Amino acid sequence: MRRFKYLPWQPLLIVAALTVSAVTVVDLALIYWAMRSPIANAVLAPFGSPLGVVLSVAIAAGVGTFAVYLLETLFPKLAINIGVLWTLILCLMIFLVIQSFLPFSTILVGANEISLIGIILGVFLLGGKRYWR
Repeated sequence: MRRFKYLPWQPLLIVAALTVSAVTVVDLALIYWAMRSPIANAVLAPFGSPLGVVLSVAIAAGVGTFAVYLLETLFPKLAINIGVLWTLILCLMIFLVIQSFLPFSTILVGANEISLIGIILGVFLLGGKRYWR
């Protein structure tokens, strides 16, 4: 419990807030484009098919990778280890839950199991593989 208390919460919460904010802006821009574009149904159609699950995991993996990139870029002196990466995943999910209470819908990433799996894959396999040890 003491290790949990001394994790770098402030940088991780900042990174998670920035990551979810950036994804929300992209998501809202995509929704706005979908409402205005005549080809939006053709572009967004794969999200309604079984391929949509794969796309959702891939997008969530990109979110996790982007969070690790922001963490490395904004806080280069932070000692990143596996505990910090798990805490980053927790912070991302907290902000996704907060985002789910906002009065607009999302297409890309939400607070669900598929997003959690994708974020875990993105943080550990794509973004933070060098921090496993």
